[in-house]
Amino acid sequence: MVHLAIANYVPNMGGVSTPPGKFGTVRADTMVNVPYFLSIILMIFVLILLFLKELKALLNKLYS
Repeated sequence: MVHLAIANYVPNMGGVSTPPGKFGTVRADTMVNVPYFLSIILMIFVLILLFLKELKALLNKLYS
């Protein structure tokens, strides 16, 4: 969803020569930084949970 909002906004902006580039500038202009970083944090959290679940299953299988 964040990328869709950014893709809709990019054609309306002019040139960008600042360090964050177009993607960072549009994220700041459309105020989607919080959902963007929250989604990344949640994906990392879910990957850690999946890894721990599979590790537990592997250890139970190994020691049973």
